[in-house]
Formats: sequence, structure tokens, C-alpha cells
Amino acid sequence: MGQYLDRYADYLEKLQEEVTRGQREERRPLVGFCSNADVVLSWDAAGYNRILQKYLHTRPDQGRNGQIASMEDFARISSWYITQGIGGNMDISNAGVCEELLEIFQTEPALGGTGAQAAAALGAVGIPADVHLTDRSRPVCAMLSGSGVMMIENGMRIPVEDCQENAPPIYHFILQFQKDDIIEVGGREFRIPCSNRLILFYDPIHRLLPIAEDYCRYYENASHNLTSYLLSGFDAVVDVSVIEERLEMLSGHITRLRQRNPHMVCYLEGAFYLNPEVKRRVMGQLGPLADVVGMNEEELAEAVAEFGQDMDLDDAGQVLDGIRLYSARFGLRGIVLHTKDYAMYYGKPMAGIDMEQGLTLGNLMAATRARTGRYGKLHDCRESLALPLSERGKAFAQKLTELAEQDEEAVLIAVPSRYIEHPWYTIGLGDTFTAGVQICFFSAH
Repeated sequence: MGQYLDRYADYLEKLQEEVTRGQREERRPLVGFCSNADVVLSWDAAGYNRILQKYLHTRPDQGRNGQIASMEDFARISSWYITQGIGGNMDISNAGVCEELLEIFQTEPALGGTGAQAAAALGAVGIPADVHLTDRSRPVCAMLSGSGVMMIENGMRIPVEDCQENAPPIYHFILQFQKDDIIEVGGREFRIPCSNRLILFYDPIHRLLPIAEDYCRYYENASHNLTSYLLSGFDAVVDVSVIEERLEMLSGHITRLRQRNPHMVCYLEGAFYLNPEVKRRVMGQLGPLADVVGMNEEELAEAVAEFGQDMDLDDAGQVLDGIRLYSARFGLRGIVLHTKDYAMYYGKPMAGIDMEQGLTLGNLMAATRARTGRYGKLHDCRESLALPLSERGKAFAQKLTELAEQDEEAVLIAVPSRYIEHPWYTIGLGDTFTAGVQICFFSAH
């Protein structure tokens, strides 16, 4: 097996031509379903250690379903994740915790929700998307303004700037932490092994996942040149009866939409779910309908553990076996796995679609956001080409490719990432990567 051939510059050079052609043909990605206003808690290791000194009275642990009802819960659960460099989602059940976090940390606003962030990231490189928003507040719509994003309101497709409401935003708290910072737990010092982020929900809206009926009817009843449909936002639902109702509605919706858009690619993006049973229901019903299921390596390890198997994320063979197991259990057609060192697709060949393009541009757009803190425009992405390829990613990609060479019904495509040892920004990197992958469907012939 030969060495990886770096095609980042080639794909980026051709992107402007693809954008122009796609706009001329009125191609559009469709993204859903959630949006919110993120509150970024500015990371300060010394300040976080003061929180632990005051509130951490037991050993760190993962907590029961990530529920946070007090600052003691916050200290105990967040320190478990941070000492391991692991990202995750947690549910705040007490407004007093929100108030205390706002008093302790300095904050800055950001756009939240996989669908909303994907629309913003695509708009930054010149690809306007149609989007479903659950939060239409002025702050959220303002962060999407000027990117060509369109929404459905009262059966009409209009710019997102014209859809804003006077309702208060839905807030999610984001705590990003930095590799190599030292935190003190029980009198011991721990060096953070990896930069990552925690998402803390205080959000009754997304527990219900409201999906607008006029949005569904609009796309089902008319022909549109939709290139892909990004399905996301199920992770905050905790009531199984609620998700069953949404899944029944979406299954019919996707089937009808595909009749109008037979070449549309359905892309189901994973997340850390507050209720594991909800995730099993989503994967069991939407997974087989999707052409691609996306996830990060921590989500894969968590999923494989539910099947009673451990997985070493540094072992390419175990990673590939985990993907095969997950695909077989849920009847998936293809999986995209994204990590800080590499991205890969494993699954059925997709005719007319260059998955290497999607993985490459996804990596590049995510690296640009990590480097700059914003959704990068083409010139920002061009500057990110100066970043080196991950050495671990190159070795891992080659090993994965060699291991899958004998697979007869599946293909494996792996692309090493542009590596940043200490990213300036860790929020929304997975969502930005997911946006970049949609470009290969947008560009498909």
C-alpha cells in the first residue's frame, strides 16, 4: 500500500468552481433540526481549580445520565471528563447552577446546534443551505445572517434574517478545556491529555424536538434540487415516547422527500445522547434509512461498549472491527468517523460521489475553525494548508486502508487531518467537519 497522497490543495482549488456550478444549478443542502445560542464559558485552569476546591468532595465520576442538579454535581462530573480529555453532554436540572456558572466564568456568545452550525460553515465557503431552526431568536438569526441561509415560514422559503422572533434564546453552556493545563483533584495534579469541550444543557425545548409541519410539507410537495439532508439534534430528547413519535413522522417524511429527490444523500450525525435508549431507537429506525451515519471516535467507543466490547482507539484493527460491528447491528450503509488525527469513510461505494473530497474539506474546515475560532472563508482555509498533516493520522490512515483491502462489499477511504497541537477553539469542530463532508454531495455529478 502506497503512502497517502495529499490532495488538500487540489480539492480547495476546485471548490470555487464547484460552488459556482452548484449555485447556477440551484443545488442546496438541507440541514436540521436544532439551533440555540451557545454561551461559551472562558476556560481558566486556576479558576476551575478553585471550583474543585470548593465543590469537589468525592472522587470524580461520570454521573447518572450526566444530570447536574448542583455545583457539587458539576465539579464531580466535569472533572471526570476533563481529567481524561473527553468531550460530552450533560443536562442541568437546576437554574441555580446556570446562575452560578455565569457568575464564575467570563462568557462569549456563539451559535449552537449541529444543523445551524453546518449552515453557517457552508455559507462561509459560498454554499447556501436551507435550514430548520428551533431557536429563531434575534441573536441566533443574526449569527446566520448574510450566509444565504433560507428557511420555511407559512409555506414560503425566505431568508433567515426575515424569520427572527422576539422570544428569548435557548441557551447551552460550552466549557472548552486546553491540553496540558493542570487541574487538581483530591490533592493530586492531573495534566489534561487532550483539548476538548463539554456541553451543558438547560433546555426544555429540545427535549421535545419540535419539527415544523410546514417545513416538512414544503419539501415533500415540490421538486427541489436537494443534494443532501443532514439529520441531527436528537440527543437532548430523554422521553422515549417523544422520540418514537418524531421517528415515525421523520421516517415517512424522508421516504416522501426521496421520491422528489432520488439523488439526495441522507446523512445522520451522531452525538452524546442524554438517554442511551433514545440513541438506540434513533439508530434503529433512521440508521438504515440514512446513506451515511457520522460520529466521532468517542461516540464509537461508547456504542461498542454497549455491545460488551472494549475498544482501543489507538489500535486501527479494533477501530475497524468496532465500525463493522456497529454497522452490522443497525444495518448501516456507511459510517464516517472523524477524529483529531484523521477522518474515514467505511461502507458501500457511493456512485458519482468523491468521499475523499468530503473528508478532506471537512478536515480542512474544522482545522480552520480550530485555528481561527470562526467559520472559515476560502482564504482562511487556504491559510490552513500551511498546517502539517498529523503524523499519527497518516500512519493510522495507511493501516486502516491495508486492513480493509480484502473487504469485497465495502470501501474504506481515510484522510489524515491538518494537525494543531493546541487548538485556539474546540467548539463546533465536529459540526464544521460535518458541514464540509456535505460538499462532496453538493459537488456530485
